[in-house]
Amino acid sequence: MPRTTRTIGAFIETEFGVVYESRSGLIALPNRLGLEYHTQEVTPRKLDEAKQKSFIALYEKLLNSLGADEAVLFMDAAHPTHAARPVGCWAPS
Repeated sequence: MPRTTRTIGAFIETEFGVVYESRSGLIALPNRLGLEYHTQEVTPRKLDEAKQKSFIALYEKLLNSLGADEAVLFMDAAHPTHAARPVGCWAPS
């Protein structure tokens, strides 16, 4: 999904040969198409220690209750970096 109206405008100009003269027109277009600008939720770096301990206890209980033919899998699609800042994108509502 495009992050900025500038990206949307460049795509429309390249693909369809239509140039939007104003930024307000480019903002109105995604809204008319049922898109909203979404931003990520920021997670604070100082997390609640009590919640972490509670999760660890629950996780250990889960691991200890697994059958011989069961496993816990982890999936991670993003790797946070130091001083990263969240960005948004236009996406369906």
